[in-house]
Amino acid sequence: MNEKSIKATIETVLNLMAASAIIAPKAGGKDCLEIVAITEADDLQKIADEMHKYPHNSFKENYWHRDADNAESAQGLLLIGLQDTIVAVVVIVPVKNLKIHVS
Repeated sequence: MNEKSIKATIETVLNLMAASAIIAPKAGGKDCLEIVAITEADDLQKIADEMHKYPHNSFKENYWHRDADNAESAQGLLLIGLQDTIVAVVVIVPVKNLKIHVS
């Protein structure tokens, strides 16, 4: 599988994950999600860099560094947040050594 096929597969997986979040039951059936899929290496690196800067604001410093390292090595990142709030969920897809078998 070549690089272009792997990137397309990652984008498909991220889109399916986003679709699952969109159609999942929510309070009152309201669509209140903001979803962004990121696959560009430069953008992933910027996010990882910011995550490495943040731990001093948290008592779980080791988690921030671990997740920043995962973001650096990931080829896809799905950000899911709630509209008009400061709460967010981050899903990191660490697929650097992804092996896909097609039959």
